[in-house]
Amino acid sequence: MRPLPTLERPDEAILASARREPLFKLEIVVVTPLFGGSAIARKVDADRPVSPQSVRGHLRFWWRACKAGAFVSLEELFDREAEIWGSVPYKRDPEQKNPQGGPSGVEIEITDYQHTEKKYCSPVPLQGNDGKYQRPSGFVDGYPPYALFPFQAELSSDRRNIKQYPADMLVGVKFRLLIFAPDALKSEIETALWAWVNFGGVGSRTRRGCGALYCDQFSPPSSNTALSVKHSAGSMVNPFSPTFNLLPHLFRARMLLGNKCSPKDAWVRAVDVMNLFRQGKNIGRNEGSDKNNPKKLGRSFWPEPNAIRLATGHTKGKHKVPDNAPIYYPRADFGYPIIFHFIDDPKDKGIFPPEPEQVILEGGRGQKRMASPFILKPLAVSEHEAYPMILLLTAPHVWNMEEPAMSLHSIKDQTLLADIAEQEIHLRSIGPMASVGGGKDNVRDAFMYFAAKQLNTTEVTLP
Repeated sequence: MRPLPTLERPDEAILASARREPLFKLEIVVVTPLFGGSAIARKVDADRPVSPQSVRGHLRFWWRACKAGAFVSLEELFDREAEIWGSVPYKRDPEQKNPQGGPSGVEIEITDYQHTEKKYCSPVPLQGNDGKYQRPSGFVDGYPPYALFPFQAELSSDRRNIKQYPADMLVGVKFRLLIFAPDALKSEIETALWAWVNFGGVGSRTRRGCGALYCDQFSPPSSNTALSVKHSAGSMVNPFSPTFNLLPHLFRARMLLGNKCSPKDAWVRAVDVMNLFRQGKNIGRNEGSDKNNPKKLGRSFWPEPNAIRLATGHTKGKHKVPDNAPIYYPRADFGYPIIFHFIDDPKDKGIFPPEPEQVILEGGRGQKRMASPFILKPLAVSEHEAYPMILLLTAPHVWNMEEPAMSLHSIKDQTLLADIAEQEIHLRSIGPMASVGGGKDNVRDAFMYFAAKQLNTTEVTLP
Protein backbone atom coordinates (compact mmCIF):
# COMPACT_ATOMS: atom_id res chain seq x y z
CA MET A 1 0.00 0.00 0.00
CA ARG A 2 1.33 3.38 -0.99
CA PRO A 3 2.01 5.56 2.09
CA LEU A 4 0.06 8.78 2.52
CA PRO A 5 2.02 12.01 2.06
CA THR A 6 3.24 13.71 5.19
CA LEU A 7 1.50 17.05 5.83
CA GLU A 8 3.39 19.92 7.35
CA ARG A 9 2.11 21.25 10.65
CA PRO A 10 -0.14 24.27 9.97
CA ASP A 11 1.28 27.62 10.89
CA GLU A 12 -0.16 29.06 14.11
CA ALA A 13 -1.16 32.22 12.27
CA ILE A 14 -3.26 30.14 9.86
CA LEU A 15 -4.97 28.37 12.76
CA ALA A 16 -5.66 31.70 14.45
CA SER A 17 -7.13 33.04 11.21
CA ALA A 18 -9.45 30.04 10.90
CA ARG A 19 -10.77 30.56 14.44
CA ARG A 20 -11.13 34.32 14.26
CA GLU A 21 -14.34 36.29 14.55
CA PRO A 22 -15.13 39.24 12.29
CA LEU A 23 -14.73 42.70 13.76
CA PHE A 24 -17.95 43.70 11.95
CA LYS A 25 -20.72 41.42 10.67
CA LEU A 26 -23.34 43.48 8.84
CA GLU A 27 -26.52 42.79 6.90
CA ILE A 28 -26.70 45.30 4.03
CA VAL A 29 -29.82 46.08 1.99
CA VAL A 30 -29.50 47.99 -1.30
CA VAL A 31 -32.67 50.09 -1.44
CA THR A 32 -32.28 51.46 -5.00
CA PRO A 33 -31.24 49.59 -8.17
CA LEU A 34 -27.61 48.55 -8.51
CA PHE A 35 -25.74 49.26 -11.75
CA GLY A 36 -22.34 48.11 -12.95
CA GLY A 37 -19.74 46.52 -10.73
CA SER A 38 -18.77 43.67 -13.06
CA ALA A 39 -15.75 43.28 -15.36
CA ILE A 40 -17.88 44.50 -18.30
CA ALA A 41 -19.04 48.11 -18.51
CA ARG A 42 -22.79 48.65 -17.96
CA LYS A 43 -23.20 45.05 -16.85
CA VAL A 44 -24.00 43.64 -13.43
CA ASP A 45 -22.77 40.33 -12.07
CA ALA A 46 -25.88 38.61 -10.74
CA ASP A 47 -23.81 35.98 -8.91
CA ARG A 48 -21.44 38.44 -7.22
CA PRO A 49 -22.92 41.93 -7.63
CA VAL A 50 -20.66 43.54 -5.00
CA SER A 51 -16.93 42.87 -4.79
CA PRO A 52 -14.75 43.20 -1.68
CA GLN A 53 -12.35 45.37 -3.70
CA SER A 54 -15.05 47.90 -4.54
CA VAL A 55 -16.23 48.05 -0.92
CA ARG A 56 -12.66 48.66 0.21
CA GLY A 57 -12.42 51.54 -2.29
CA HIS A 58 -15.63 53.12 -0.97
CA LEU A 59 -14.51 52.75 2.65
CA ARG A 60 -11.13 54.27 1.85
CA PHE A 61 -12.80 57.35 0.31
CA TRP A 62 -15.19 57.87 3.21
CA TRP A 63 -12.48 57.29 5.83
CA ARG A 64 -10.46 60.05 4.18
CA ALA A 65 -13.54 62.32 3.97
CA CYS A 66 -14.00 61.93 7.73
CA LYS A 67 -10.49 61.59 9.16
CA ALA A 68 -8.00 63.47 7.00
CA GLY A 69 -8.23 66.49 9.27
CA ALA A 70 -6.55 64.52 12.07
CA PHE A 71 -3.19 64.67 10.26
CA VAL A 72 -0.73 67.52 9.89
CA SER A 73 0.47 66.70 6.37
CA LEU A 74 -0.58 64.81 3.26
CA GLU A 75 2.36 62.43 3.73
CA GLU A 76 1.19 61.52 7.23
CA LEU A 77 -2.36 61.06 5.94
CA PHE A 78 -1.28 58.77 3.09
CA ASP A 79 0.93 56.68 5.39
CA ARG A 80 -1.96 56.05 7.77
CA GLU A 81 -4.33 55.39 4.89
CA ALA A 82 -1.89 52.81 3.53
CA GLU A 83 -1.65 51.10 6.92
CA ILE A 84 -5.41 50.67 7.12
CA TRP A 85 -6.54 50.21 3.52
CA GLY A 86 -3.32 49.21 1.77
CA SER A 87 -1.48 50.81 -1.12
CA VAL A 88 0.78 50.03 -4.02
CA PRO A 89 4.44 50.91 -3.43
CA TYR A 90 5.31 54.50 -4.23
CA LYS A 91 8.32 56.78 -3.76
CA ARG A 92 8.12 60.20 -2.24
CA ASP A 93 11.40 61.19 -3.87
CA PRO A 94 13.90 59.60 -6.32
CA GLU A 95 16.44 58.93 -3.55
CA GLN A 96 14.08 56.76 -1.52
CA LYS A 97 15.28 53.17 -1.77
CA ASN A 98 12.39 51.51 0.07
CA PRO A 99 9.07 52.63 -1.39
CA GLN A 100 6.09 52.96 0.92
CA GLY A 101 3.17 50.61 0.47
CA GLY A 102 1.83 47.23 1.47
CA PRO A 103 -1.27 45.11 1.98
CA SER A 104 -4.33 46.34 3.78
CA GLY A 105 -4.80 45.77 7.48
CA VAL A 106 -8.48 45.15 6.70
CA GLU A 107 -9.85 41.96 5.14
CA ILE A 108 -13.32 42.09 3.59
CA GLU A 109 -15.58 39.18 2.75
CA ILE A 110 -19.04 39.31 1.20
CA THR A 111 -21.44 36.37 1.44
CA ASP A 112 -25.12 35.49 1.05
CA TYR A 113 -25.81 37.56 -2.06
CA GLN A 114 -29.48 37.97 -2.92
CA HIS A 115 -31.47 39.91 -5.50
CA THR A 116 -35.07 39.77 -6.61
CA GLU A 117 -34.72 40.73 -10.28
CA LYS A 118 -32.28 41.51 -13.08
CA LYS A 119 -33.58 43.59 -15.98
CA TYR A 120 -32.92 46.46 -18.36
CA CYS A 121 -33.32 49.88 -16.77
CA SER A 122 -35.41 51.13 -19.69
CA PRO A 123 -37.42 49.48 -22.49
CA VAL A 124 -35.51 48.28 -25.53
CA PRO A 125 -36.07 50.63 -28.53
CA LEU A 126 -38.85 49.53 -30.89
CA GLN A 127 -38.41 49.34 -34.66
CA GLY A 128 -41.07 51.05 -36.75
CA ASN A 129 -42.42 50.12 -40.16
CA ASP A 130 -39.82 52.41 -41.76
CA GLY A 131 -37.01 50.33 -40.23
CA LYS A 132 -35.99 53.06 -37.81
CA TYR A 133 -35.81 52.59 -34.06
CA GLN A 134 -37.49 54.91 -31.60
CA ARG A 135 -36.01 55.26 -28.13
CA PRO A 136 -38.78 54.84 -25.54
CA SER A 137 -39.19 57.78 -23.21
CA GLY A 138 -38.52 57.27 -19.52
CA PHE A 139 -37.17 54.42 -17.43
CA VAL A 140 -38.86 51.41 -15.89
CA ASP A 141 -40.75 51.73 -12.60
CA GLY A 142 -40.62 55.53 -12.72
CA TYR A 143 -36.90 55.72 -11.93
CA PRO A 144 -35.41 59.22 -12.38
CA PRO A 145 -34.02 59.92 -15.88
CA TYR A 146 -31.59 62.54 -14.59
CA ALA A 147 -29.81 59.85 -12.57
CA LEU A 148 -29.93 57.13 -15.22
CA PHE A 149 -29.44 58.90 -18.55
CA PRO A 150 -25.95 57.35 -19.10
CA PHE A 151 -27.60 53.92 -19.01
CA GLN A 152 -30.17 54.41 -21.77
CA ALA A 153 -29.97 52.73 -25.17
CA GLU A 154 -27.83 54.31 -27.88
CA LEU A 155 -28.94 54.31 -31.52
CA SER A 156 -26.93 54.76 -34.71
CA SER A 157 -27.13 58.18 -36.38
CA ASP A 158 -29.67 56.89 -38.93
CA ARG A 159 -31.61 55.12 -36.13
CA ARG A 160 -31.54 51.81 -38.05
CA ASN A 161 -29.35 49.99 -35.55
CA ILE A 162 -29.08 49.70 -31.78
CA LYS A 163 -25.47 50.54 -30.98
CA GLN A 164 -25.89 49.83 -27.28
CA TYR A 165 -28.75 48.29 -25.35
CA PRO A 166 -29.98 49.76 -22.06
CA ALA A 167 -27.83 48.92 -19.06
CA ASP A 168 -28.64 45.99 -16.80
CA MET A 169 -29.64 46.60 -13.21
CA LEU A 170 -30.29 44.46 -10.15
CA VAL A 171 -33.25 45.16 -7.86
CA GLY A 172 -33.65 43.94 -4.28
CA VAL A 173 -29.97 43.30 -3.61
CA LYS A 174 -28.94 42.13 -0.14
CA PHE A 175 -25.63 40.80 1.16
CA ARG A 176 -23.68 40.07 4.32
CA LEU A 177 -20.50 42.05 4.89
CA LEU A 178 -17.75 40.61 7.09
CA ILE A 179 -14.76 42.73 8.09
CA PHE A 180 -11.70 41.20 9.74
CA ALA A 181 -9.16 43.58 11.26
CA PRO A 182 -7.21 44.22 14.46
CA ASP A 183 -9.23 45.67 17.32
CA ALA A 184 -7.03 48.77 17.20
CA LEU A 185 -8.63 49.72 13.86
CA LYS A 186 -12.23 49.33 15.02
CA SER A 187 -12.96 53.03 15.55
CA GLU A 188 -11.57 54.11 12.17
CA ILE A 189 -13.35 51.34 10.27
CA GLU A 190 -16.57 52.15 12.11
CA THR A 191 -16.30 55.77 10.94
CA ALA A 192 -15.84 54.71 7.32
CA LEU A 193 -18.79 52.30 7.53
CA TRP A 194 -21.06 54.97 9.01
CA ALA A 195 -20.26 57.45 6.25
CA TRP A 196 -20.44 54.86 3.46
CA VAL A 197 -23.83 53.48 4.54
CA ASN A 198 -25.43 56.90 4.90
CA PHE A 199 -23.82 58.92 2.12
CA GLY A 200 -22.41 56.36 -0.32
CA GLY A 201 -23.51 53.19 -2.06
CA VAL A 202 -22.39 50.33 -4.29
CA GLY A 203 -21.98 50.09 -8.05
CA SER A 204 -22.14 53.01 -10.50
CA ARG A 205 -23.71 56.49 -10.10
CA THR A 206 -23.82 56.35 -6.30
CA ARG A 207 -23.65 60.17 -6.10
CA ARG A 208 -26.94 60.20 -7.97
CA GLY A 209 -28.60 57.69 -5.67
CA CYS A 210 -27.99 54.36 -7.41
CA GLY A 211 -27.03 51.48 -5.11
CA ALA A 212 -28.09 53.32 -1.92
CA LEU A 213 -27.73 51.34 1.31
CA TYR A 214 -29.54 50.51 4.53
CA CYS A 215 -27.85 48.86 7.51
CA ASP A 216 -29.51 48.58 10.89
CA GLN A 217 -26.26 49.19 12.80
CA PHE A 218 -25.31 52.40 10.99
CA SER A 219 -28.41 53.97 9.43
CA PRO A 220 -30.01 56.79 11.48
CA PRO A 221 -33.31 56.47 13.37
CA SER A 222 -36.63 57.17 11.69
CA SER A 223 -37.34 60.28 13.79
CA ASN A 224 -35.08 63.25 14.55
CA THR A 225 -33.00 61.96 11.66
CA ALA A 226 -31.18 65.16 10.73
CA LEU A 227 -30.13 65.82 14.33
CA SER A 228 -29.02 62.21 14.70
CA VAL A 229 -26.80 62.46 11.61
CA LYS A 230 -25.34 65.73 12.84
CA HIS A 231 -24.68 64.23 16.28
CA SER A 232 -22.95 61.18 14.78
CA ALA A 233 -20.84 63.42 12.54
CA GLY A 234 -19.68 65.28 15.63
CA SER A 235 -17.89 62.17 16.87
CA MET A 236 -16.91 60.72 13.48
CA VAL A 237 -15.59 63.71 11.52
CA ASN A 238 -12.36 65.54 12.30
CA PRO A 239 -12.06 69.29 11.63
CA PHE A 240 -10.19 69.94 8.39
CA SER A 241 -7.36 72.42 7.98
CA PRO A 242 -6.39 74.37 4.83
CA THR A 243 -3.75 71.68 4.20
CA PHE A 244 -6.53 69.45 2.89
CA ASN A 245 -8.65 72.04 1.08
CA LEU A 246 -8.46 70.10 -2.20
CA LEU A 247 -9.89 66.91 -0.69
CA PRO A 248 -13.71 66.62 -0.60
CA HIS A 249 -14.77 65.99 2.97
CA LEU A 250 -17.64 65.95 5.47
CA PHE A 251 -16.43 68.65 7.87
CA ARG A 252 -18.92 71.51 7.49
CA ALA A 253 -20.79 69.57 4.77
CA ARG A 254 -24.33 70.87 4.20
CA MET A 255 -27.37 68.58 4.24
CA LEU A 256 -31.04 68.91 3.29
CA LEU A 257 -33.63 66.24 4.13
CA GLY A 258 -37.15 66.23 2.69
CA ASN A 259 -40.23 64.40 3.99
CA LYS A 260 -40.07 60.68 4.74
CA CYS A 261 -41.42 58.33 2.06
CA SER A 262 -40.38 55.14 0.25
CA PRO A 263 -36.73 54.84 -0.84
CA LYS A 264 -37.72 55.04 -4.50
CA ASP A 265 -39.84 58.15 -4.01
CA ALA A 266 -37.10 59.74 -1.89
CA TRP A 267 -34.58 59.01 -4.63
CA VAL A 268 -36.81 60.49 -7.34
CA ARG A 269 -37.54 63.56 -5.25
CA ALA A 270 -33.88 64.33 -4.48
CA VAL A 271 -32.72 63.86 -8.06
CA ASP A 272 -35.64 65.77 -9.60
CA VAL A 273 -34.73 68.90 -7.62
CA MET A 274 -31.37 69.05 -9.39
CA ASN A 275 -32.96 68.27 -12.75
CA LEU A 276 -35.48 71.08 -12.24
CA PHE A 277 -32.77 73.59 -11.34
CA ARG A 278 -30.60 72.73 -14.34
CA GLN A 279 -33.18 71.93 -17.03
CA GLY A 280 -36.68 72.64 -15.67
CA LYS A 281 -39.28 74.50 -17.70
CA ASN A 282 -39.15 78.25 -17.10
CA ILE A 283 -36.26 77.70 -14.67
CA GLY A 284 -33.34 76.24 -16.59
CA ARG A 285 -34.97 76.44 -20.04
CA ASN A 286 -37.87 78.25 -21.66
CA GLU A 287 -40.99 76.29 -22.49
CA GLY A 288 -40.32 75.95 -26.21
CA SER A 289 -42.39 76.72 -29.27
CA ASP A 290 -43.43 73.24 -30.46
CA LYS A 291 -47.13 73.10 -29.58
CA ASN A 292 -47.33 69.49 -30.80
CA ASN A 293 -44.67 68.45 -28.33
CA PRO A 294 -45.01 70.47 -25.10
CA LYS A 295 -42.32 68.34 -23.41
CA LYS A 296 -39.73 69.65 -25.86
CA LEU A 297 -38.21 72.63 -24.12
CA GLY A 298 -36.57 75.64 -25.71
CA ARG A 299 -33.37 77.58 -25.18
CA SER A 300 -31.35 77.40 -22.00
CA PHE A 301 -31.35 80.27 -19.53
CA TRP A 302 -27.82 79.28 -18.47
CA PRO A 303 -24.88 81.19 -20.00
CA GLU A 304 -22.80 78.18 -21.13
CA PRO A 305 -24.42 77.58 -24.55
CA ASN A 306 -23.91 81.16 -25.69
CA ALA A 307 -20.43 81.21 -24.13
CA ILE A 308 -19.58 78.13 -26.21
CA ARG A 309 -21.02 79.72 -29.35
CA LEU A 310 -18.87 82.80 -28.77
CA ALA A 311 -15.76 80.75 -28.01
CA THR A 312 -16.16 78.58 -31.12
CA GLY A 313 -17.29 81.35 -33.48
CA HIS A 314 -20.83 80.04 -34.02
CA THR A 315 -22.57 83.31 -33.22
CA LYS A 316 -24.47 84.20 -36.40
CA GLY A 317 -26.97 81.35 -36.58
CA LYS A 318 -30.63 81.17 -35.67
CA HIS A 319 -29.62 81.66 -32.04
CA LYS A 320 -27.58 84.79 -32.62
CA VAL A 321 -25.36 85.67 -29.69
CA PRO A 322 -24.80 89.29 -28.62
CA ASP A 323 -21.15 90.30 -28.56
CA ASN A 324 -21.49 91.29 -24.91
CA ALA A 325 -23.00 87.96 -23.78
CA PRO A 326 -21.44 86.72 -20.50
CA ILE A 327 -18.74 84.10 -21.03
CA TYR A 328 -19.24 82.03 -17.90
CA TYR A 329 -19.49 78.30 -17.17
CA PRO A 330 -21.16 78.17 -13.74
CA ARG A 331 -22.40 74.58 -14.00
CA ALA A 332 -18.80 73.34 -14.12
CA ASP A 333 -18.91 73.87 -10.35
CA PHE A 334 -21.38 70.94 -10.19
CA GLY A 335 -18.68 68.65 -11.58
CA TYR A 336 -17.40 67.90 -15.06
CA PRO A 337 -17.06 66.88 -17.87
CA ILE A 338 -20.38 68.20 -19.20
CA ILE A 339 -21.57 67.32 -22.70
CA PHE A 340 -23.49 70.00 -24.61
CA HIS A 341 -25.63 68.99 -27.59
CA PHE A 342 -26.51 71.65 -30.17
CA ILE A 343 -29.33 70.61 -32.52
CA ASP A 344 -29.87 72.11 -35.96
CA ASP A 345 -33.41 72.34 -37.27
CA PRO A 346 -33.51 70.81 -40.81
CA LYS A 347 -35.84 73.66 -41.84
CA ASP A 348 -33.03 76.13 -41.14
CA LYS A 349 -30.49 74.45 -43.42
CA GLY A 350 -29.18 76.96 -45.96
CA ILE A 351 -30.86 79.83 -44.12
CA PHE A 352 -28.80 79.96 -40.91
CA PRO A 353 -25.22 78.85 -40.23
CA PRO A 354 -25.02 75.54 -38.34
CA GLU A 355 -24.76 75.25 -34.59
CA PRO A 356 -21.52 74.00 -32.97
CA GLU A 357 -20.76 70.30 -33.00
CA GLN A 358 -21.25 68.43 -29.74
CA VAL A 359 -18.99 70.14 -27.22
CA ILE A 360 -17.45 68.66 -24.07
CA LEU A 361 -16.70 71.03 -21.23
CA GLU A 362 -13.93 69.58 -19.09
CA GLY A 363 -11.03 70.68 -16.96
CA GLY A 364 -8.13 72.37 -18.70
CA ARG A 365 -4.39 71.75 -18.43
CA GLY A 366 -4.78 68.02 -17.86
CA GLN A 367 -7.36 68.14 -15.07
CA LYS A 368 -10.19 66.70 -17.15
CA ARG A 369 -12.59 65.41 -14.48
CA MET A 370 -14.05 66.62 -11.20
CA ALA A 371 -16.57 64.51 -9.32
CA SER A 372 -19.74 66.31 -8.32
CA PRO A 373 -19.65 67.67 -4.75
CA PHE A 374 -23.41 66.98 -4.55
CA ILE A 375 -24.81 63.65 -3.41
CA LEU A 376 -28.50 63.15 -4.26
CA LYS A 377 -29.96 59.99 -2.73
CA PRO A 378 -32.43 58.45 -0.33
CA LEU A 379 -31.17 58.43 3.25
CA ALA A 380 -32.67 55.11 4.35
CA VAL A 381 -33.99 54.70 7.88
CA SER A 382 -35.40 51.21 7.20
CA GLU A 383 -35.71 48.86 4.24
CA HIS A 384 -38.93 50.62 3.25
CA GLU A 385 -38.54 54.24 4.45
CA ALA A 386 -36.14 57.01 3.53
CA TYR A 387 -35.72 60.76 3.36
CA PRO A 388 -34.82 62.61 0.14
CA MET A 389 -31.30 63.82 0.87
CA ILE A 390 -29.14 66.45 -0.79
CA LEU A 391 -25.63 66.56 0.63
CA LEU A 392 -23.06 69.16 -0.44
CA LEU A 393 -19.58 67.95 0.42
CA THR A 394 -17.02 70.54 1.43
CA ALA A 395 -14.92 70.75 -1.73
CA PRO A 396 -13.00 73.45 -3.61
CA HIS A 397 -14.80 75.54 -6.20
CA VAL A 398 -13.57 75.27 -9.77
CA TRP A 399 -11.91 78.68 -9.52
CA ASN A 400 -10.07 77.57 -6.36
CA MET A 401 -8.46 74.59 -8.04
CA GLU A 402 -4.72 74.57 -8.71
CA GLU A 403 -5.35 75.02 -12.44
CA PRO A 404 -8.56 77.11 -12.72
CA ALA A 405 -9.34 76.69 -16.40
CA MET A 406 -11.89 74.84 -18.51
CA SER A 407 -11.36 73.14 -21.84
CA LEU A 408 -13.91 73.17 -24.67
CA HIS A 409 -13.48 70.22 -27.01
CA SER A 410 -15.58 69.44 -30.07
CA ILE A 411 -15.20 67.39 -33.23
CA LYS A 412 -14.48 70.29 -35.59
CA ASP A 413 -13.50 73.22 -33.42
CA GLN A 414 -10.08 73.59 -31.90
CA THR A 415 -9.81 72.83 -28.20
CA LEU A 416 -9.92 76.11 -26.28
CA LEU A 417 -8.99 77.03 -22.74
CA ALA A 418 -11.30 79.34 -20.80
CA ASP A 419 -10.01 81.04 -17.66
CA ILE A 420 -12.73 80.93 -15.00
CA ALA A 421 -11.00 82.51 -12.05
CA GLU A 422 -13.10 85.33 -10.55
CA GLN A 423 -16.22 84.42 -12.50
CA GLU A 424 -18.18 83.59 -9.35
CA ILE A 425 -18.52 87.24 -8.30
CA HIS A 426 -20.54 88.02 -11.44
CA LEU A 427 -23.00 85.12 -11.41
CA ARG A 428 -25.70 86.36 -9.05
CA SER A 429 -27.55 88.21 -11.81
CA ILE A 430 -27.44 85.48 -14.47
CA GLY A 431 -30.30 83.11 -15.44
CA PRO A 432 -31.47 80.68 -12.74
CA MET A 433 -28.90 82.12 -10.34
CA ALA A 434 -31.04 85.26 -10.22
CA SER A 435 -34.52 83.89 -10.88
CA VAL A 436 -34.65 80.99 -8.38
CA GLY A 437 -31.19 80.93 -6.75
CA GLY A 438 -31.69 83.82 -4.39
CA GLY A 439 -28.97 85.88 -6.08
CA LYS A 440 -26.22 83.85 -4.41
CA ASP A 441 -22.59 84.37 -5.35
CA ASN A 442 -22.02 80.86 -6.73
CA VAL A 443 -24.05 78.07 -8.25
CA ARG A 444 -23.68 75.68 -5.29
CA ASP A 445 -25.15 78.17 -2.85
CA ALA A 446 -27.87 79.01 -5.36
CA PHE A 447 -28.86 75.38 -5.73
CA MET A 448 -28.97 74.79 -1.96
CA TYR A 449 -31.22 77.85 -1.63
CA PHE A 450 -33.51 76.52 -4.37
CA ALA A 451 -33.49 72.93 -3.04
CA ALA A 452 -34.40 73.99 0.50
CA LYS A 453 -37.53 75.66 -0.88
CA GLN A 454 -38.40 72.69 -3.08
CA LEU A 455 -38.03 70.21 -0.21
CA ASN A 456 -39.65 72.60 2.27
CA THR A 457 -36.85 72.08 4.75
CA THR A 458 -33.97 73.86 6.44
CA GLU A 459 -30.30 73.23 5.96
CA VAL A 460 -28.20 71.32 8.50
CA THR A 461 -24.45 71.84 8.64
CA LEU A 462 -22.47 68.86 9.88
CA PRO A 463 -19.86 69.55 12.58
